Amino acid sequence: MLGCVIREDTSLVLCTIEKANQLINRLIEQNSLDQIKTLVIDELHMIGDPSRGFLLELMLSKIQYINEHISVDNKIQIIAMSATFPNLKDIADWLNARLYITNFRPVEVKEYIKFGNDILSPDCTQVIRKITLNNQTSQVRFDRLGLFQLISETINDKGSVLVFCPSKDRCEEYCQMMMNHVQTLLEQLGQRLNFDQIKEYIPEQYREEVHPLFIKLMEKGAAYHHSGLTMEERECVELFFKQGIVKVIFCTSTLAAGVNLPAKRVIITSMKQGMSDLTNIQYKQMIGRAGRYGYDTEADSILVVQNANEKKKAMELLNRKLERIDSCLDQEGKGLSRIILEAVGTKIVQNSTMMKQFLKSTLLFNQYASQKMILWNELHILYQMTPVSGITFRVQWDLYHRIFRNLTPNELQICQQIGIKEDFIVMFGMPGGQRNQGFSRDVIFNSQNPIKEDIGLASSITDFKAFAEVNKELITKMRHVRFYTTLLLKDLLSDEKQEDVQQFYKITQGELQAFQQKCSAFSSMVVTFCHELKWWNMWNILNQYMDRINFVIQEELEELLQVKQFFEKCIQIKNVIDVPKARAIYEAGFTSTYHISKARPADIMKALQKTLVIQRQYSSNIEEMFKVGTTEHSSATITKAEEIIEAAKSIQRKKNLKKAREILKKKQEWLKQQKQAEQLNASKQQQQYEMI
Repeated sequence: MLGCVIREDTSLVLCTIEKANQLINRLIEQNSLDQIKTLVIDELHMIGDPSRGFLLELMLSKIQYINEHISVDNKIQIIAMSATFPNLKDIADWLNARLYITNFRPVEVKEYIKFGNDILSPDCTQVIRKITLNNQTSQVRFDRLGLFQLISETINDKGSVLVFCPSKDRCEEYCQMMMNHVQTLLEQLGQRLNFDQIKEYIPEQYREEVHPLFIKLMEKGAAYHHSGLTMEERECVELFFKQGIVKVIFCTSTLAAGVNLPAKRVIITSMKQGMSDLTNIQYKQMIGRAGRYGYDTEADSILVVQNANEKKKAMELLNRKLERIDSCLDQEGKGLSRIILEAVGTKIVQNSTMMKQFLKSTLLFNQYASQKMILWNELHILYQMTPVSGITFRVQWDLYHRIFRNLTPNELQICQQIGIKEDFIVMFGMPGGQRNQGFSRDVIFNSQNPIKEDIGLASSITDFKAFAEVNKELITKMRHVRFYTTLLLKDLLSDEKQEDVQQFYKITQGELQAFQQKCSAFSSMVVTFCHELKWWNMWNILNQYMDRINFVIQEELEELLQVKQFFEKCIQIKNVIDVPKARAIYEAGFTSTYHISKARPADIMKALQKTLVIQRQYSSNIEEMFKVGTTEHSSATITKAEEIIEAAKSIQRKKNLKKAREILKKKQEWLKQQKQAEQLNASKQQQQYEMI
């Protein structure tokens, strides 16, 4: 391939994402896209990479759109592969592809955690073995992690090692620390080559490009590999590692994907990659370099941790499911702009109608389209009704993590959609890691946007998009705190006693009342917003949840909820009356069980209908249907009203009987007191008579 032109005698083109996108653009402009019959994408999970993922999605979207408008014979076949893509069905639906999944691995990789001198199981409950330092390994200075012991074990077993480091500087530091000891070990095993022999292995086209000092380094059997090396130097390191000349490579995560190297052991030296925490997808990619078929029959990976906090994070990392991969086309604004410009520039689209169709070919559109019905999940609905900021109580991060681990699969799906990540919760649950930090409005903005007046989030930030760009970590914190308060609101609406909610979340009664008021005000704004935009579907759902938020139990409802206790304890029936229904009956003027017992079923039914989830029949004029609305199950409502009245009468009869007993008891006590008084008077008169 020359530039972006495919020669006629070319049957296979291997290229990067960037080059492939350029090539497809050129072929589209030349009306020669029919030269491509099959497009193979390896490492498909790169579509979620913040820096390059949008290009991969852009390229596939163009192919998808073009495939929809050409004959079957000319369609381009897409074959995509990944070992670490959890939500593969999303991609299969997007590409309209058949999905093939296999868990087969020809060489099993055993995962371990190294803490001190102990090699632990992934859940840290079992010590697999203890590392005993010998004379040679103990002589390695500054090897605080005990890396050489792990390296020497593998080399003695005729294997090779990949050591993943958090930065380029650390790669070179570890390599310099270990290279002479690796050289000595190889000399003892008779596996070392000299400078001239190594130079002969270098391809001729690279010999002038590779620095002699770098060759001297590889002579010792160790090398480093990162983006600071030239392409020729990196390829030489990979070549020598495959040939067994280099036994140890100290590398960054750039070697974790797409490079087939025969490592018997993978060592990960840090829970960090650059400035960011190690993700579970990065971890899986790294350990995937171990145990390559045809080279090894067994392999292992060892994650090195240095303290109890890292040990806890490592245990979470190894036992966590892969995080969902989503489109990053809308991140930082460059993806959508690029895809629109390329669509116009290559003349794929020529008007607004075609542009809409083209954008529907993106993964971004397909993922958003598939998420529409998720709003019907109660937790997601309540999230929309929870205030974005202004919460003054402290977040209990340990409690937060326990709740998160017990969420249902549907609730976890909501977490994925709104960006709630377990590793973030775990990080803030660490001692010293801003643990239990309160996120009031002042705390949130005190470091990067000091605001002296309490004027609220919306009015204090004039350009929220620009603010979010600069304060990404802050926005992430706010999102997680908001979801925590959503969980609190969910418990508050599930008929839990306020005292139990306060105790569980460790907040005061005043903080809980303030939170209820904020939720009530915020939900009212959201519902009004939907109504003004004529989002009738959303308005209908959220409006009823606004009522539920406003119906949170207060003292005046305690007597009405005796009906609920009557059904649950005496008749073993649940959900006949709850907090929203009690509030509706109270607002209708029936403020006690006495008033309910004297009411007509139709009046109680009318109050109950305010809390009934309205089910609507879809028609061609859906907006009018949502405006007017129809209430079904009225017969069930009248029956429930009659049950509530009968329960109120039963409670009232018990009250009347209890009251009668109390009156009788008081009368008996009064008679007893009267009798005692008469006896006392009689006794006094007798004493006076005897004195006379």
